[in-house]
Amino acid sequence: MKAVKVTLREKKISKGRRSLYLDFYPAVRNPYTGKETRREFLGLYIYEKTKSPFETQHNKQTKALAESIRNDRFLEIQNGKYGFQNEAKRKTSFLDFFKMLADKKYTSEGNYGNWLGAYRYLCRYFENGLTMGELSEETIEEFRDHMLRLDLAQNTKHTYYNKVKAAIREAHKKGFLPENYCLKVDNIKAAETKREFLTLDELKILAKTECDNPLLKRAFLFSALTGLRFSDIHNLKWEVHSPPNNLLRV
Repeated sequence: MKAVKVTLREKKISKGRRSLYLDFYPAVRNPYTGKETRREFLGLYIYEKTKSPFETQHNKQTKALAESIRNDRFLEIQNGKYGFQNEAKRKTSFLDFFKMLADKKYTSEGNYGNWLGAYRYLCRYFENGLTMGELSEETIEEFRDHMLRLDLAQNTKHTYYNKVKAAIREAHKKGFLPENYCLKVDNIKAAETKREFLTLDELKILAKTECDNPLLKRAFLFSALTGLRFSDIHNLKWEVHSPPNNLLRV
């Protein structure tokens, strides 16, 4: 972590007043404009020479407020909001972090396949690796543009990019990134799709149709009648449960 100083300073303005501002050393990156700056004017002022109890009390309260803001900014810098990140976290591999999310949090077969697909394209594009410190809005935008140029279905591009966005959001939440860079980068839009549905009569015909794999046929009919996805049915297991004790009583 770089040693950053946040000092409360004053600047003389009109009508015998002094404007209060924060002096950052070294310069910090404004999280809203993206530009580096040494100063933040607080929009607060004090009287250079107090002439009444009101002005004296005003100066006291305003300085206390400005000092509170200074403390808040210092803590925000320590937490990475202004571009200063813990060095160990900066060096953490985003690709490893992404794979960890895929393995740890997203276990359904269909969703896991999407995460792995996105991970493969990330690894191909960032073949030399990608650390948290190297991530930026520009990095994400370049990867997004790369995905748009690929010979993939539009909805596949949309799905893969959404996984990258989810990982960046999680990295920001855990303090690896000073901000969620994806918020300022355009999404990859999904293409409109038309879903076809089987009627009940069509399902009855399929139920009477011979199939070389009876288990597959039963699974398909069960999916069609319940609305469960194939991946959810694939994860179902046969178990025998005893009825609750209260059902055994007469």
